[in-house]
Formats: sequence, C-alpha cells, structure tokens
Amino acid sequence: MKKIGFIDYYLSEWHANNYPGWIREICKKEGKEMEIAYAWAEKEVSPVYGKTTDDWCAQFGVTRCNSIEEVCEKSDYILILAPSDPEKHLGYAKVALKYGKNTYIDKTFAPDYKTAKEIYAIAEKYGTKIFSTSALRYAEELAPYMEAKSVLVTGGGVNFAEYLIHPVEMLVKMMGTGARRVNAEKSGAQCFCRIDYGEGREGSLLFAAEMPNFAYAEKKEGGEAYLPIASDFFKGLMADILRFYETGEVSFPEEQTFEAMRVRDAILKAAGREGEWIPVENWSVLEKTRNGAAAVRPQRRKSVPDQKEYAKNFVIRGKNACLYKQTLLKYRSNLNIGVSPSGKATDSDSVIRWFESSYPSHQTLYVDVFKSKTQYIVSL
Repeated sequence: MKKIGFIDYYLSEWHANNYPGWIREICKKEGKEMEIAYAWAEKEVSPVYGKTTDDWCAQFGVTRCNSIEEVCEKSDYILILAPSDPEKHLGYAKVALKYGKNTYIDKTFAPDYKTAKEIYAIAEKYGTKIFSTSALRYAEELAPYMEAKSVLVTGGGVNFAEYLIHPVEMLVKMMGTGARRVNAEKSGAQCFCRIDYGEGREGSLLFAAEMPNFAYAEKKEGGEAYLPIASDFFKGLMADILRFYETGEVSFPEEQTFEAMRVRDAILKAAGREGEWIPVENWSVLEKTRNGAAAVRPQRRKSVPDQKEYAKNFVIRGKNACLYKQTLLKYRSNLNIGVSPSGKATDSDSVIRWFESSYPSHQTLYVDVFKSKTQYIVSL
C-alpha cells in the first residue's frame, strides 16, 4: 500500500476534508493501492472549523506527524494543500521537494508567477516531479474546445484573489498559451476582464461572488457552444493526481501552469488599474523565414532593468538594423524598443506612430527588427 502524506497550513479545511473520501473512492474503482496515511499542519487549530490536527487525524484515520520532514520521510507521495494560503507553498516546497517524491501542490499554485518559477526551480534541482492546477481543468464540458478562437469563462467566490485561478485555468485549457495583455473593468462587485491573444483571438472572464462556472466557446473552424459546468471535476482531478503519483507524468504542458500564473498576475494588476491594458509577463521570439515558415521559440522574459541589455544582444542578429531604445512610457508601457522602416532610429513619437499604423491591432505590442528579408518580432 503506497502512502500519501498531507502537508497543510491547517487541517480541517474544505479540501483536506473531501480529498480523502474521493481518493478512497477512486482507488477502489480503479484498483489502486494508495491511502492518505500521514499528515502535518503548521497551525494546530483550524480557523475555519475549530478542529485540531488531532481531531482531523482521528476523523480520517490518519497518523499525525510532528514535523513536515517526518511526513516526507514516511510517505511515498506528497500532497501540499493550504489552498487558501498559496504564500505558504514555497516554504513547504523548499522542504518537501528535497525528498524527490512525486508531489502535487494544490491551487493556487503560488501567490505570483515569480514564486511559481522558484518552486519549479527547486523541483528541478532535486529531480522532483510536481504539478498543480485548479480542479476546473477537469470539467469534461471543456474538452471539445481546446485551442478555441474565443472563450468567455465565468467564476466566483468570496475572495477574488483566491478563486480567480478557477476561471483562469478554464481559459488556459481552452485557449492555450500566448496571452499578450489584459484589461479589466469593475461594476460593483463584478469584474470583467478581456485577455488579448492577438491574431483575432480573445478571451473574456467574468467574476462575481455568486457566479457559477460556465464557458461560452467559439471554435477556430466555426461553431460555438454554451457550456454550463455540471461534471464532477474534483474527482477528475483526484484521478489525475493518483495517475501522476504512479507515473510521474503530468497530463498537460508545464507551460500552461506558468501561463495561468502570468494571466492571473496580469488580471490582479488590471483590476487595480481599470481601463488600462496590462501586458502579460511573457514573451517569445517569432522568426519568419524567407519562405514564410514560422517557428516559435519561447524564452524567459527579461526584467525591466535587463531589457536594454537584451536589446544590445538582439541587435547582433540584425546587425544592419539600428535600434531605438526608450524607457517605459506611462500610456505606452508595451513599447520598449523600436526601429523605423529604413532601419534608422528616429524620435520616439515617430517610432510610436509607425508602430501604430503598421500594427494597429497590436497597439505597439510588438517590437520589430528588420534584417534583409527576414523579420524578427519580439513580443513583450
């Protein structure tokens, strides 16, 4: 019998109270030999239900551990919970991931994209397999609409920052990666967000406290559908966690976890700066060759202080082009580097006007460097 260890900020919260039953049910159905055997919580008493760690362990037949290290040493697989406290995940991960045991980290994976990268870096250092997702990824209704042209997703909850990950996960599952910028508007307790993917693709997200989860999707090849979520997505998540424990394989690209964190970060920023387009922290280099073939090579986004240095490096690839470098502008924060059609740098207003006339749909989101007949585009 393989042993699963729970690590939580406090036990007796909704996830910790429901996961054991679902795991037992799926193990029985699929003939798997796994059980929740050990548990540790940082706080002794649950602020939600008032139960102690000992109370929870007695209720679910689990052995209490006195340290996070003890859980990790005794368990075959690790499950880090703290679903309402993602800021705790990094600290728990720093200990748990050293043991090299397949580890699931509950939603929201991390408080921000930067921390998410740090957790993955720790996992890579120790060769530990990890994954994280919202359970809404496993809503069966979404499966026929992967790589959609446009999507509207909805979600709700008492805390915007905590429950935002659910509709974002739905969005990323159906739209994939490549979100460029986000715009948000509030109307009372509601928040409506637009997520621009470029090339005519756009996602929309509506969040309100009592809003049920549903999606409205349009396929690239035509056809659309209203998708109220009624499937048992939490059991779908549990089944995938158990499969991951056995195989060490994640059922979706790791990049989609990063994308969900980047989009969530941008939405939270946009919600505080209504009406302003906020760039998603992501960029890639798209090289169009002479024969029209294209290849996308995702790369790590540079921080603002490094962007000018990156511009120097990038010009090596287009050494005949003359780059125009400028600092971030208050209302044009997407434009960092520009080049005129002639390859000569001009004043900032001229560069901005040229970008807007050449790429009106992107509103200066792109930075172009021309070299002969080859065009390089950097999406910031």
